[in-house]
Amino acid sequence: MLAGVMMNRPLLISSLIDYAAEIHPDQAIVSQTVEGGIHRYGYAASRPRIIKLANALRAMGIKPGDRVATLAWNGFRHFELYYAISGIGAVCHTINPRLSVEQFNYIVNHADDQAIFFDTTFAPLIEKLAGRQPRALDRHAHGAERAVAVLRRRRDVVGVSGQPVSNHFSVDFRA
Repeated sequence: MLAGVMMNRPLLISSLIDYAAEIHPDQAIVSQTVEGGIHRYGYAASRPRIIKLANALRAMGIKPGDRVATLAWNGFRHFELYYAISGIGAVCHTINPRLSVEQFNYIVNHADDQAIFFDTTFAPLIEKLAGRQPRALDRHAHGAERAVAVLRRRRDVVGVSGQPVSNHFSVDFRA
């Protein structure tokens, strides 16, 4: 094989954040938060947060091939979710917030999502699901009421399990 013609590592979504953190560490990622402020950080600062979130997903029991639903605005939290979910080999299942409760419930159950991550602005929609109990909510939160309560206490997007992000071990995305 000719040097320089082929890549010397696999083409993975997670390698994009590795590259960005290494080559463009201070490139600004700017987003407006659902709380109203502006969040600003660089790729180098985002990578450890993405790894922590990937650890939390694994601690929740999310495995490669599992679907993880997201109901979030296009901000830094969703950015981190995208890379953490795909980085462990799971599928990021983005859900349209304009769907009706019935459609939302059907899609989440049909996809067999293992967890739902959502921004706090979508708590009313999740509350409406309380009587319908999508399997993902039942699996990790023992009901939508607990998921909403957890998110009202925290100011970060958290899996509906309510478990804090772990920092005890690291995820090697390339493994």
